[in-house]
Amino acid sequence: MKTRLLILIILTLAAAAHAADIKVYAAAEKEVYINKPFKYQVVIDGQTDPGTVDTTNIDSFNPRYIGGQPQSSSSTTIINGRTTTEVISRYYMIYELIAHETGSVTIPAVMVDVNGRKYNTNDVEVYVQQPGSTDKIDLEILISDKSCYVGQPVTIAISWLITPDIVNRIGDFSFYVPALDDTQHFIAEELEPPDNLQTLTVQVNGQEATAVQAQRKDGRIAVSFRKILIPRKSGTVELGKAQVNCQIDVSKGGGRGRDPFDSFFNRTQREYQQFTAEANGATLEVRALPVEGKPLDFQGLVGRYEIEASASPTEVSVGDPITLTITVRGKLLRAVEMPDLGFMAEDFRIPSEQAPPRSENGIKVFTQTIRAEKDTVTEIPGIPLSFFDVDKGEYRTVYSGSIPLTVSSTRKVTSDDAIGYDAPRAVSQLQSVEQGIAANYEGPKLLENKAFSVLSALSKPGYLSMWLAGPMVLGISGLIRMKGRVNPTKVAARIRATACKKAISKLGASSDSTQIGEVLRVFVGERFDRTGQALTSGDCREILQEAGRADELCDKCRHILELCEMSQFAGAGIDSQVNVDEVMELIRKIDREGK
Repeated sequence: MKTRLLILIILTLAAAAHAADIKVYAAAEKEVYINKPFKYQVVIDGQTDPGTVDTTNIDSFNPRYIGGQPQSSSSTTIINGRTTTEVISRYYMIYELIAHETGSVTIPAVMVDVNGRKYNTNDVEVYVQQPGSTDKIDLEILISDKSCYVGQPVTIAISWLITPDIVNRIGDFSFYVPALDDTQHFIAEELEPPDNLQTLTVQVNGQEATAVQAQRKDGRIAVSFRKILIPRKSGTVELGKAQVNCQIDVSKGGGRGRDPFDSFFNRTQREYQQFTAEANGATLEVRALPVEGKPLDFQGLVGRYEIEASASPTEVSVGDPITLTITVRGKLLRAVEMPDLGFMAEDFRIPSEQAPPRSENGIKVFTQTIRAEKDTVTEIPGIPLSFFDVDKGEYRTVYSGSIPLTVSSTRKVTSDDAIGYDAPRAVSQLQSVEQGIAANYEGPKLLENKAFSVLSALSKPGYLSMWLAGPMVLGISGLIRMKGRVNPTKVAARIRATACKKAISKLGASSDSTQIGEVLRVFVGERFDRTGQALTSGDCREILQEAGRADELCDKCRHILELCEMSQFAGAGIDSQVNVDEVMELIRKIDREGK
């Protein structure tokens, strides 16, 4: 006991000593420019691992973490024959900040968690300057609409215009657009640039964006990029003045010469100065959507959209999977969600799980597996999509075309089907004879034999009870055992216990993904008291989740079943993705987790 206490004290003291060696502080460039990203570092002295920084105090500077860097060094000194080695361990956590006002600005301290202990950095003072201006550069801002509705996408285009004589003198540059950070009024989205123009990567509000470069008719070079703004509330919104900050080489003879080595040998002789250009601010009038006429299924889409649907296969039996593909076209697809298929629930089984959508070339595609519930279903009805049409100023609902279906009924296979009921059945009939059984016999054989006979003793009640006692005991015992065998609770327990072994045995003989999927569904059904053949991939996942299985196992089971289901339509390409050994191991894990 004393030894354990001593060890605990030593460890506590060691931890305290290590914590005492940790120092955390912040640093930044002393002079920075307004609306231009600059470096801000959180330094942890005493270790080479990062901590966790709470940036709440500096949120107004738009902090963006750009990476960390460990540093470790050692130095050795020898004084009077005594050698001393000093090891320095340090970790730099580097952020980019943006200051939005000029003059002396204080960056407040931040809290840093290092190995469970909280540390506060120091305040940092920076001087924010206004860059110089020049008529060699200009900035334009254009918006597609000056008036719009809440939720209506508005395109904002920023163009930086540069005179040809300083194009080769431009150094580092970045853009700042206030509207993109105004999360109270807007949601900002990317807008793909045209394919036929030269593209380059630029910094916009501290983030990378794609811009295009082209030459205008007046000879100036234009570097342009576009964004989508989605208004979140009604009212008059000021977009603010966009700004570009750049470095321009102002040294004599600055710029690139014809000699390819010129920029290398003369780079130290160049003198860069910071310049800026601003675009006039714009005002946007945002109107609220009307309440009258709003459809019940309206999801907030504003603009103009189209919807179409396809299905495969279209000739099925009741309960067979049908892959329903829904395609939505429109300008802004991020806000488009899977249409609600609840109106089809009477005729189709629609699982809650669905594949993630994909977006490409102005369309968004959703995929859902459905199953017809009855053979009277003749079509997949048109699927509605509601939106607010800004051109007409009213709500609209469009529909996909209906899809004809041929659904065949299914008949359950009974034991008679398995045995075959065409064979004639033997019928035993009892016939009544007036004379009784004696009518069949005549002559001396009817004389009574008084001698003891085993056969005659069987007809006597006393002897009969003796003879029947043994068989009765055996019969009762058999009935008790039979009752145990047909007890539903015991039968279910027996099925659960053998489900894994049975599935592994069947997988050993499986050759394609369709059989593998069937075995996996049956296993889940038998293991958790369900009907395996009727389960979908989503059903299996929900059953496993309810049974407390790990999410990893639930997701893997669903994924394998989806691959097996798709193989019915996609051919051998899917089969190669289903590994029998992995399925066997999955079944074993699902079975073991419950024991």
